[in-house]
Amino acid sequence: MIQLAQTYGIWFVAALITLECSGVPVPGETTLIGSALYAATFHKVSVWMVIAAAIFGAIVGNIIGYSLGRMFGYRMLIRYGSYLRLSEPRLKVGQYLFNHYGIAVVIVARFVPLLRSMAPLLAGVNRMPLQPFFAATIVSAVVWVMFVGVVAFYFGQEIMRLSTTAMIIVGLLLVVLLATIAVLISRHESQLQIKAEKEIPGLLPRV
Repeated sequence: MIQLAQTYGIWFVAALITLECSGVPVPGETTLIGSALYAATFHKVSVWMVIAAAIFGAIVGNIIGYSLGRMFGYRMLIRYGSYLRLSEPRLKVGQYLFNHYGIAVVIVARFVPLLRSMAPLLAGVNRMPLQPFFAATIVSAVVWVMFVGVVAFYFGQEIMRLSTTAMIIVGLLLVVLLATIAVLISRHESQLQIKAEKEIPGLLPRV
């Protein structure tokens, strides 16, 4: 991936990060780190151009993922969700949670490899309002890309070694966090359904 980024330039970085943030599990962060290292080592491209291209890709990717989730994922859940035990009250709980906590989810997910690909799709499926989603997308894209790109540029190869360890730790923490959230939602599901019904009364839209 890094060799391709060196060959095809910053737009390859933008394209790969766009794919990752739209739901395709590709190594966007690794490519960003490698491209920043390349800029620091060979000075053939400005690290700020790499950062700008990565921010562009992160924003566009999130918007694509959100749009796919809202247009297609939502319809699929409405039609087939019952087969997955996702009843309409449970779908309303998902929408309720994203209405209230979606900004935090989108921002935090940007820093977690697996969630980075899933969060925009989930935000779209749960019909998170567009303006908060767009604001969270811009903030998270700028902070994430600046942090990863600048750290890689100034700390060089050390960041590649640290990133592998960090990904393992983050993965373990992610499993614990998701399990904890699932338990909390399960324990308070009835209360959440009551709150969601008050906020989203009646049948959910079919389109």
